[in-house]
Amino acid sequence: MISQTPTSSASLPATPHESDRAARILVVDDEIINRMVLGQMLTQRGFEVFEAENGQAALQMLLSEPFDLVLMDLSMPGLNGIQISRLLRQAHTQMELPIIIVTSSDDRQQLLDAFRNGANDYITKPVDPDVVIARIRSQLRLKKAQDDLRESEERYALAAQGSNDGLWDWNIYLGTVFFSSRWKCMLGLNEAHAIDTVSDWFTLIHPEDQVRVQKDLTCHLRGESQHFETELRMAHQTNGYRWMLCRGLAVRDEKGKAVRIAGSLTDITEGKVADALTSLPNRLLFVDRVQRCIDQAQRNGDLKFAILYMDVDGFKLINDTYGHTAGDEFLIEMAKRLETAVRNCDSVVARLGGDEFAVLVENLTTEEDAVRVAQRIIDSMSAPFQVAERELFSRASIGISVNTPECESAEQLIREADVAMYFAKAHVHLTYKMFEREMIEATTVRMEMSNALRKAVTDGEMSVCYQPIVDICTGTTAGFEALCRWTSPRFGAVSPVEFIPLAEGNGQIIEIGRHVIDTACETIAALNTDRRQPLAMSVNISTRQIISPEFISTVKDCIEQRQLPPSCLKLEVTETTVMQDPETAVELLKALQDTGVAIGLDDFGTGYSSLACLHRLPLNVLKIDRSFVRDMFLSRENKAIIETIMKLAESLRLDVVAEGVENIEQLKHLESLGCRYVQGFYFSAPAAREELEELADREWQLF
Repeated sequence: MISQTPTSSASLPATPHESDRAARILVVDDEIINRMVLGQMLTQRGFEVFEAENGQAALQMLLSEPFDLVLMDLSMPGLNGIQISRLLRQAHTQMELPIIIVTSSDDRQQLLDAFRNGANDYITKPVDPDVVIARIRSQLRLKKAQDDLRESEERYALAAQGSNDGLWDWNIYLGTVFFSSRWKCMLGLNEAHAIDTVSDWFTLIHPEDQVRVQKDLTCHLRGESQHFETELRMAHQTNGYRWMLCRGLAVRDEKGKAVRIAGSLTDITEGKVADALTSLPNRLLFVDRVQRCIDQAQRNGDLKFAILYMDVDGFKLINDTYGHTAGDEFLIEMAKRLETAVRNCDSVVARLGGDEFAVLVENLTTEEDAVRVAQRIIDSMSAPFQVAERELFSRASIGISVNTPECESAEQLIREADVAMYFAKAHVHLTYKMFEREMIEATTVRMEMSNALRKAVTDGEMSVCYQPIVDICTGTTAGFEALCRWTSPRFGAVSPVEFIPLAEGNGQIIEIGRHVIDTACETIAALNTDRRQPLAMSVNISTRQIISPEFISTVKDCIEQRQLPPSCLKLEVTETTVMQDPETAVELLKALQDTGVAIGLDDFGTGYSSLACLHRLPLNVLKIDRSFVRDMFLSRENKAIIETIMKLAESLRLDVVAEGVENIEQLKHLESLGCRYVQGFYFSAPAAREELEELADREWQLF
């Protein structure tokens, strides 16, 4: 008869051991009296006891219910204890289901057979209760320890799998390293790949990283660092090198010597090669992709590709005016436009840092293909950017470099595109430029010139000359435009076309601008002494000067120190500068105009201002760019533009000054259009201060 409920008894009271709670024990014996004795003994100690009268019944119960231990008679009819043990071991290990044999025999061979077939331990009849309980508890403790270990290993494996890390374990004494399946998978290796030593591991590390990784590892093994942690590049079987974070911790003997070190491997490639702000590839990944193209081109001489290096004009002004959050908004929008502009070609768009972006254009047929991509990028910039709830306009300067058979490194090709970009940036009317070898030397000169410019004002190298502005109606001088000149001991007379962009780039424009305004105010104040009809002085100012917090106070100080009527000073800004941020321009120019100075819009017609914006600007003067005057008889379009500007100025009640008048035909046509004020070489080249008295009093012979 089989009992499937716990055996109970009120005799032989005993205190159950805490570790005995809920342990399920199956007692297997063909003698009912033996089952009763063992059952009572175990029940009194808190075990949950079940009984089986033979081997077949025990097997059926073990198939349908879980048990923690089997206490089984060795000699039974039918299936004996050895046979049952053999069958049970097909489904359960010794740690999963301990088996203790109960026997009255002292046959050594029979006991050895029992152990060989899966028994964990044995007790002899007649049973000693203390011995029985001790051996059961011993087996249950071993089982629990094994269960805890397995659970811990499973938990660790799940945690490692969830974190997507690979695991490694180096036995330093044996010299062998265990690499988990995930570790191998991260590097494109299959499970069967033979790799089990530190040397095998280091063959996968990028040659440039091996010495550093070895140093970091040795440092930790010697006890010089609390843990091992290093970033390194490791070779993937099919995907180049991947960036990894390798961490580990050493196990030490009683003498503190490292005997083992285990740790993890994390793929950090995305974080290393992606720009955190725009999610575009960063410089690291871009250089890698370019280098791959170079390597392929060396194997295939017909392969053509190009790099487009782009810089955004005026980005620093956005940061300075609205803060870095607005700057970040601008860069994110810029990244989106770039990706859209090059979407239909084989290309990689990357942010190299700050406001500098680069595009790798692959599979070119001709260099014109790269130019077309550059033009699409430029076109994508034409629409205003929505930043800090304002509309901002910007301009991109792009340098283009195309691979040649001589090119061996990605950095060289990127630098060539960078050099070409600076040439484009230095010319207002140039949006992109193809790299030419002569640019390298010119770039070196530009860098040296930029450094020399930092001391130009303090060393007295900057001077101001003046070009008269003539009133056609009266034939007299209405005023002058102050023009900055730089004469360098090393570079000689440097054109403003060269040094003004350099000054804008290195920030010296603030100091140079202050020097020009102060000198110009001093000059016009002296000229106007005892003059019945005061003359005006026009001075060009840059965006950087306008947004400088000290600029308005600088202007006021210059005017007050020279006791100059504010209306005698006219500050001119370029149309492109104003249109980068029309709303802010209105605010800043209005604040300047409130000081009493006049505001002029220089180079009008070369930018992209709209009438809707122009009528809101606090202006007094429009200046027609010299390029329209120069070509007025060569281009019907230029002639029409001048006529439109004159009509626009009349409707807005603004004075107009035409620049670049060089001959009488230009002068007559401007007069016929109603243009009152002109300047140019037809009247005078920019003159030194000593010549101004004569120019101020001259009566001009116009026609």
